Formats: sequence, C-alpha cells, structure tokens
Amino acid sequence: MSDREFKRLDEGKITKNQAQHFVLAKYPRAEIKKCELRSNKGASVWDVELVKAGEKKVTKVEVDGRTGKVVP
Repeated sequence: MSDREFKRLDEGKITKNQAQHFVLAKYPRAEIKKCELRSNKGASVWDVELVKAGEKKVTKVEVDGRTGKVVP
C-alpha cells in the first residue's frame, strides 16, 4: 500500500484497493481496467473502468471516496 493510501485510511477515506473491492462486489468476475482518484467539488471520487464478465465493452462507474457507494 502506498503512503497516499495509508494517509487516506487514516483520514477515514476509501483507498484504491477498497474501491476496487466494492466494484467487484457489485460486478462479480468483472475485470478492472483503470482506477483513478479525482476531486469533484471538494469530494473525492474513484473513477473505475471495467469490463463486465462476458462483455467486451468498457463500463465506467464511480465510487464515493468516503462511503464506498458504487454509482453506475
């Protein structure tokens, strides 16, 4: 885990690893292609690109950086 992720854990925020786990819980057997943190009006959001099982197209979802809620 990176220093940045340890800092996020200390602040009670979702790490990259946690965000990916939340996405995989919602989309079992999906393959995560990309996971990047961004700020949206002061709130942190993980942008995740994935390919669902049995599909070829990339799907984009967001994970709330504080709650871990996955938004399609």
